Amino acid sequence: MGSLRKKPMLISHRGAHREAPENSRSGFEIALDYGVDGIETDVQLTRDGIPVLFHNATTYRVTGRRKSVSAYTRDELKTFDLVRNDAREKIPTLAEVLELFGSRTSLLIEIKSRKHDRLSGRSQALTDKVIAEIAGFSTVTREKIRVLSFDPDVLEQVNRAAPWLKCVLNTDGSGAWCVPAADLMRGRAVLDFLSALCLDKKDLSSQVVAWAHERGQAVFTYCCNNRPQVDQALSLGVDGIMSDRPGWLAGLFKCIDRTADIDY
Repeated sequence: MGSLRKKPMLISHRGAHREAPENSRSGFEIALDYGVDGIETDVQLTRDGIPVLFHNATTYRVTGRRKSVSAYTRDELKTFDLVRNDAREKIPTLAEVLELFGSRTSLLIEIKSRKHDRLSGRSQALTDKVIAEIAGFSTVTREKIRVLSFDPDVLEQVNRAAPWLKCVLNTDGSGAWCVPAADLMRGRAVLDFLSALCLDKKDLSSQVVAWAHERGQAVFTYCCNNRPQVDQALSLGVDGIMSDRPGWLAGLFKCIDRTADIDY
């Protein structure tokens, strides 16, 4: 590995989801036991307005039905199980996860905002709910939280209502409203309030990293699951690395010659 100024933040993508259900409390506990610095997760809104942790556009994997989270109330979702290997547990609410993990690690909370969410107003409603949930916690906890989204409108809403929250733009997404990193660099879009950009590893470049750093913005990347991917991210000077293999990632950095490569 090349020379680095500092160790990047090690982030578990949706918890340790290869060993436990994704976005689950047990998956988060496993990731923390490995020694990661943060956990990325996804939040959506139930029909009765409760933010819950869930990634996919539909609940097919847990319900067998191609319906969105917003088609169910919180109580209805409680009847379904998240399953991975031999583990079974319920879909957690954002409030539960903030209470259990907010003081123990950095949480990177992605607000899901798909086309139907934007058109129906659920994106705006979810964003308000997420802000309200986070606002109820201590300043120490709030400072460790980052709000992510591919939707710049969501992040602008967060910044207007809660400028104390760290906003991270997921760039180069597939939605028509998404903002490519190239547009930011060329001034076609201006989001000066961002604390960081988050890019797929295939979209990383020395140019975008330098551009962000010149503006005081960090750069995160996802998902680095093997050594060459980590080496590339490190060579480009990223500030945070997400992985689907948190145990492997944490173990890799424990094996690095810290005095030669990384300044802790």
